[in-house]
Amino acid sequence: MAAGAPAHLPDGAESVWGGRSATPPRSVLLRWETSAPSDSSVEYRRLGAHDWIRAVNPEPRVDHRVVLSRLDPDEVYQVRIDCRDAAGTLASARTSFRAP
Repeated sequence: MAAGAPAHLPDGAESVWGGRSATPPRSVLLRWETSAPSDSSVEYRRLGAHDWIRAVNPEPRVDHRVVLSRLDPDEVYQVRIDCRDAAGTLASARTSFRAP
């Protein structure tokens, strides 16, 4: 993705806010589809944080889901999504969101 290009989730992706509980942590469910079975790697962090939290699913699939948890309310988070199919083709997306 070129610098300055708008960040987006892979085609068909949507974000769904997790259940709202009276106590943190809060969670977000990310879902997306790929055109070919692919593994997935999702990294996220609070804006300005040094370390990324990583979730990896090595199982090739076309329907992907990952829960981002332990989110602080009203904080901005960065997300990096990478998917690679059996042919080695890499699809990547970068985005950010504000936790509820």
